[in-house]
Amino acid sequence: MTNEQTLAIFRRYTLLSSLDETLFNSLCKSIEIREATAGTTLFKQHSNDTLEYFLVSGSVTLSNDKQPPKIIEAGLPNSNHPLSPSKPRQHSATCNGLVQYFTLPSSVIHLLQEKRKRQSDAVTHMAYSSDCSHEALYKHFEHELSRGYFVIPSFPETAINIRLAIEQPDCDINQVVNLAHSDPGISAKLIKTANSVLYKGVSSCDNITNAVMRLGLSTTKQLVTSFAILSLFESDSPLLKQQMELARKKSILVASYAFVLAEKIPSLNSEEAMLASLLHQIGKIIILSYAEQHPKFDQQPLQLALAIHQLSSHAGKLALEAWGFSQQLITVVAESNQTLRQNPKAIDYCDLIILCKLLALGNDEQQPQPLSSLPAWQKIQQQLQQQTIGELINEQQQRLAEVRSLFI
Repeated sequence: MTNEQTLAIFRRYTLLSSLDETLFNSLCKSIEIREATAGTTLFKQHSNDTLEYFLVSGSVTLSNDKQPPKIIEAGLPNSNHPLSPSKPRQHSATCNGLVQYFTLPSSVIHLLQEKRKRQSDAVTHMAYSSDCSHEALYKHFEHELSRGYFVIPSFPETAINIRLAIEQPDCDINQVVNLAHSDPGISAKLIKTANSVLYKGVSSCDNITNAVMRLGLSTTKQLVTSFAILSLFESDSPLLKQQMELARKKSILVASYAFVLAEKIPSLNSEEAMLASLLHQIGKIIILSYAEQHPKFDQQPLQLALAIHQLSSHAGKLALEAWGFSQQLITVVAESNQTLRQNPKAIDYCDLIILCKLLALGNDEQQPQPLSSLPAWQKIQQQLQQQTIGELINEQQQRLAEVRSLFI
């Protein structure tokens, strides 16, 4: 299918057809047309997910427990709108044959609907301003970052120093303790963690020296970095603060699943898996932080939503490269949104985070295919031998809560 043909398809949808050419083309670049086979359930009645589904080809049956089934066929007028958009869902959607579809975040759809109602508002004004497009936002961000003009959200100095010290082959525990002493916040968090159910010993740790000795240098480094990452999920803007807090909660939830599963996989480290989870949305945080410094983007939620949807993976990759993180963690940030990612090599942290996002966030990460058919699921299931992933998660609910408690 040529690019012109694809754009022509997108133009038939009511919400998209009203966009100006610049905004329309920008949004279309972020849309991925997917396929689902006969019998696949795209979404279920009563679900409260955060995506909207658009039918491209084929037909689906919308059904619920109160009304007769309704068939939606691509190309007809009733297919030019999102499928069963009300939340919680009023219907289940089942594919009648091979179906092509695409999704957009509900937040973007809501903003598009607002734009149609108020064509003269500031969102429309920015849609016509080439200097304020989400592409300009990214290009400006990339330009300033590559030249050192734009200061990305930085780690607390103590966290950086501890990480660098521990990475030295001749690192001494006293050096780490002295560094931790300089930041009461980090010291308190490490002592709390050392006394948590996950790491507690026979006696209680009442000082940072004992805490670091109990945790070990490697775990201390990962935990300090994790605490530092979460400190970036903050904003003074009411709009951005809400998004930051939601991203923080989701990252912690994913981290708990990653920690528990990594304990069962010999080639993975639990604390590194937890750190990878907390990092996987860092691109979104980078863009939100940048927007906070440029109020025109803060005030234009549609432009901001599009920038996050299309640019967060690449922005996160740039940030982690600038911070000097490992390639494994950079891959997590760049590729963990690729649910069907094919990785022919041994299981890596990106495989783990892809699966944990789906396990932890459920409806927020809608995936029509059964989880057991996903490459990441299959690779991890092989590591668990006789126990299924579902069985493991069910029996580890207490441990999941214990991991989450580290960051509360």
